[in-house]
Amino acid sequence: MPESSVRSQDEQRGWLRPLPNGKQVSALGFGCSSIWAKAGFDEGRAFEILDTLLAEGVNHLDTGPSYGEGLGEARLGRWLKGKDASSLVITTKIGTNLVDGRIKRGFAPDLVMRSLEGSLERLGLDKIDILYLHGPAAEDLGAAVFDLFDRLKADDRITWCGVNSFDNQVLMKAAQSPLDVAMLQYNVADFRNLAAMEALVAAGKLVMCGTALARARFLPTNFLPTSPTKLWYLLRLMRQEPLFPITGLRLAKRLRETGKDPAEAALQYLVGHPQIVSSLFGTSSAEHARANARAGHGRLANRQWTRLAGCA
Repeated sequence: MPESSVRSQDEQRGWLRPLPNGKQVSALGFGCSSIWAKAGFDEGRAFEILDTLLAEGVNHLDTGPSYGEGLGEARLGRWLKGKDASSLVITTKIGTNLVDGRIKRGFAPDLVMRSLEGSLERLGLDKIDILYLHGPAAEDLGAAVFDLFDRLKADDRITWCGVNSFDNQVLMKAAQSPLDVAMLQYNVADFRNLAAMEALVAAGKLVMCGTALARARFLPTNFLPTSPTKLWYLLRLMRQEPLFPITGLRLAKRLRETGKDPAEAALQYLVGHPQIVSSLFGTSSAEHARANARAGHGRLANRQWTRLAGCA
């Protein structure tokens, strides 16, 4: 059984987890991306989701310049106006850079700095809590970007630097680098980054995870194309996993064996994980946002948690 599938009761952490500088981050966070960041998604509904999450104690908000070609950041920035951002953990990315109105891939310091300045302007912030390299290749993790991160920290523009990748080669290299944080993919349906996560934690890195709900593939009925939003999610998941109706039903059965609702069990698995600081989910519904946040305040018993982890 892998090390991460062993958990003692005293390893269960609270909803708020301390970061190295004493700031706290919620066990679940929200990804300001996907449908939420699309021009066709009503901004009032987008704000309602964030208001709901804030009321439920979610303070971790992740975005990036490529989400809605800047709209994700701009929308989050408009919501932040008049709020005390010092109590929030705001993260964005470089690498999928928005420059002169176009997305340009690359990690050259001049290019990413132009993108970062645009991100800060859209967000209405002077400083980012975590700045991620978005989808780099292993060779992109070199002196040029590390020196840039050092300058940004010295200039008080960022607190921590990290990498957002699902590539094990990249994550293993990140474990041996000066980076502080890694956002990887790990959930009840996807354990591909398990060994990399172990290496990152052993090296003292913070681990965040995306896709906390495994794209809700355990609820196939959610993808019946009864609305443009559901059709969008259906097409995205079919591209990634054509057999998801079958694999999703199998996953749902495994999650229900905990005695809990599948979404609740999936979220509580990550919230109770001793090596993951915070996990992101997305939604287009304030009702679902509230339900997810409240589920994250619950816990799986050790036997339930260990049974799900043992499938890794």
